[in-house]
Amino acid sequence: MKLRLLNFLGMLACAFVGMQAQTSSDDVVFVNAKGETISPNATLNVSKVEDDVFTPGQKQMHTELFISNRSGKTQKMKLSYNIEMQEGQLEVCAFESCNSHEEAGTYQLEPKDMAAAGREELSIKHMFATKGNGKVVLQIIIMEDEGNGNMTEKNGPKLTINFIPETAGIASSPIPAGGIYDVYDTNGVLLYQKLTSLSTLPKGTYIVKYRNKQGVIFTRKYIIS
Repeated sequence: MKLRLLNFLGMLACAFVGMQAQTSSDDVVFVNAKGETISPNATLNVSKVEDDVFTPGQKQMHTELFISNRSGKTQKMKLSYNIEMQEGQLEVCAFESCNSHEEAGTYQLEPKDMAAAGREELSIKHMFATKGNGKVVLQIIIMEDEGNGNMTEKNGPKLTINFIPETAGIASSPIPAGGIYDVYDTNGVLLYQKLTSLSTLPKGTYIVKYRNKQGVIFTRKYIIS
């Protein structure tokens, strides 16, 4: 009877420790641009391709997320990530630092203390010439101080981002009136700056950077035939 009781208490203790570890991991989450929590081990597909107007001949795919500390205490954490890509350069920015990589591999950002209820922006950009397919697997690692200089690392949520380009370039689409336009040729050379109308442009294909009084900014391909 005593042996059964001891076994039961041991199993209960293990379950409690497991629950604590899971709770610690769940206190830090990935969040999308709408403020919605992204489920652990989720996969996101990024398909929008844009011309990089500041680097002629280059294209880019970009996504912006957040890392949120929803615990009631400061958490020390780091971001580990594995990159797979065919060509180009991949940039990961978080915790007030940016790393750029031209080769596949596993990397990480330096540990950072995040205050309780804090949120950090996470920006990932893939820049390439022709082959935009790639993948990034992100892993949040939570570091806990056990005293005497000993740190324990616990895996937080993991997120996979697939770069799957729909097209080799950006589509031509209408551009609203009432804004300010910077106009580039398809090689990224600035042709006109701070135009208030596109009606006087000659026939051709352009890259137009648009911004309005509300601070909305986007870049689109614009074709006049």
